[in-house]
Amino acid sequence: MPTVNLRNSRPLLAAKALHFRGLTVFKGRLTPLVYSGSAVANAIAQLVAGVLMVKWIIPEDLGLWQSVRLSQVYAVILLFGINNGLSRELPYFLGKNDRVFAEKLAGTTLLFTNLASIIVLVGGFGCALIFGTHDPRLIFAIGAMALLIPLSFYQNFLLVAYRSQDAFKKLTLIQFVGAGMALASVLFVYYWGYRGMVIRLVVISGIVVAWMYVSRPIRAAPALDRGALKLLLKTGLPIFGLDYLLNAAGTSDRVVLLHIGGVEAVGYYGLAQIAYGTLHVIPQSLSQYVYPRMTSDFGQHGDKRNLWKIGFRFVAFATVLMVLAAICGIVALPYVVPVFAPKYLAGLRAAEIILTAGIFEGAGIMVNALWSMKAWKMMVIYQISASALLALGPILGAALIGRTLEGVAWGVVAGSFGRCVLALGITYLATRQDRSALLSKS
Repeated sequence: MPTVNLRNSRPLLAAKALHFRGLTVFKGRLTPLVYSGSAVANAIAQLVAGVLMVKWIIPEDLGLWQSVRLSQVYAVILLFGINNGLSRELPYFLGKNDRVFAEKLAGTTLLFTNLASIIVLVGGFGCALIFGTHDPRLIFAIGAMALLIPLSFYQNFLLVAYRSQDAFKKLTLIQFVGAGMALASVLFVYYWGYRGMVIRLVVISGIVVAWMYVSRPIRAAPALDRGALKLLLKTGLPIFGLDYLLNAAGTSDRVVLLHIGGVEAVGYYGLAQIAYGTLHVIPQSLSQYVYPRMTSDFGQHGDKRNLWKIGFRFVAFATVLMVLAAICGIVALPYVVPVFAPKYLAGLRAAEIILTAGIFEGAGIMVNALWSMKAWKMMVIYQISASALLALGPILGAALIGRTLEGVAWGVVAGSFGRCVLALGITYLATRQDRSALLSKS
């Protein structure tokens, strides 16, 4: 029988133990890290694509498109908050291992998504026919939005279903491919200009939604369940109303600029919109991961303080990423814009200012804890206060600093900082409230 040299085996055992501890450290964290990487890749791809596109699009055309896209914010009213209710209730009931009712919730939401999409398609193409004698660019934009809005409905519905680790691995791959498509499809703009810019968005959105549909983890058929509908409306309508208020307030900067300088001013501001939208991809993507995690965790354990811990880690992570991205953008834009987008030099300073606002947006991830807990009072306080800051910021910026792109941009920065303080403060208070009081409201 061979002898074992214990002295020589100790380093090997120590190495195995260290390897095991290393795997333990990353266990459960690798998926969010890789998913975050896909969000960063998406943000970078959108920024590069945006800078390249404006090279071939005049400010007036971009301003027209940005103005028409405001319809996407208002169209969600057709869903009556059903999708908002699903975002909260689906992961909650999956966390409670009630898959049967979870599928009823998904089927009911899908039915309403289909109905809303049909209304948008008919209404959108009807408007295109009514305005048929107007600017062809306007008609083309309206027709494109008639397709993009239903695609966004389905994408939001499908995103809720991606809540497990395996599902998020698929979603991560989709996001990486989406980043590649965002770059490759810039050729549409190069060859077809304004029409190519619009077609590009429809093509990317269509491919992403189709892939998400094929890979969807929950395969519920559209069907009406009265119990599911009642719960979705009870939960979704308050969330929708508050969320809608916030989204509508988010159009204030473009509305102010339309009043100050028309679609051309909105076009120059498009450079700032690209910069702001690029940074916003990061917290938005992380929220898609964190929100179902928080809700499922609350459904399993009812521990509200743990929601603060989960959210704070992701807020800190998002803020670090966004600070780095903002610094890179502020340094690079003065060199990139004169070369690739000289027509937009008038919007350069506003874009640099807007990057500062993006740094504070990561705090919004924390507010998902309020939705998970159904802390209605705190939600109302936050959403109304945040909406006021979002709407008044650009107005006060234009009034106090100047009726310019820069004045509006500084107003956006002030509003973003205020919402950051609100998000952290109100969520902290909500997660320290009496547990039984919160659970009774659920």
